Amino acid sequence: MKPLRILLATNNYGVQVREVPLANELATAFAREGHHVQVVATSWSSPPWAPPRRYREESGVEVLFLTPRQLGRHGTAMWRLTKWLATPTSSYRAVRKELAGQEFDLMVALAPAVASGGAIVWGAKRSPKRLLWIPGFFP
Repeated sequence: MKPLRILLATNNYGVQVREVPLANELATAFAREGHHVQVVATSWSSPPWAPPRRYREESGVEVLFLTPRQLGRHGTAMWRLTKWLATPTSSYRAVRKELAGQEFDLMVALAPAVASGGAIVWGAKRSPKRLLWIPGFFP
């Protein structure tokens, strides 16, 4: 079988497998089978508004970490509201810029899609034939 180009969009992806086992193990399993895997994940521990960062794992999985967007000077309610409303929009823009020109054969989206929704919308346009949605609140 021809290797697939797979985009994995998730809210959580750990540098260490034990941090977020589902996403990490899925990406590694695809890579072991010879597929090219691009992970797009929100890095909740990064400072808001930090630039996206990339790294490549030993397995060959390429990871793009996006950072949350939020306004923190206007109280907790505003911080939470802007975190969940601004992050999907900013993730769409960041993915569009960082992965410009890339096409994928399969997109795997791990729910919830609130924060990774921008990446999912972008990816769905680049892998129009195959989308695998895995619902669940904590992937």
